[in-house]
Amino acid sequence: MKNIYDIAELAHLYCPGSIGYNAQRRFVRLLKSEKELWDCLCALHYRPYQRALTPKQYAAITAVLGDPDEA
Repeated sequence: MKNIYDIAELAHLYCPGSIGYNAQRRFVRLLKSEKELWDCLCALHYRPYQRALTPKQYAAITAVLGDPDEA
C-alpha cells in the first residue's frame, strides 16, 4: 500500500480528457461538488494546494468517487 498519493496522477485518472494543471483544477472542483466528501477531506486536513494525499484522504475519495481505474 502506498503512503502518499500524487494529486496530479489521481487528477489525470479521474479527468482523463484534461491535461496539465487543468486536470487538477477539474479534480478539485469534483471534490468540492461532493459536499460530504469535501467536509470529510477538510476534517482530514486536506488543502486544495497540497501536492499529495494521505492514505486516509485517498480512501475517503475512493469511497465516494469509486476506484480511479474504474472512473
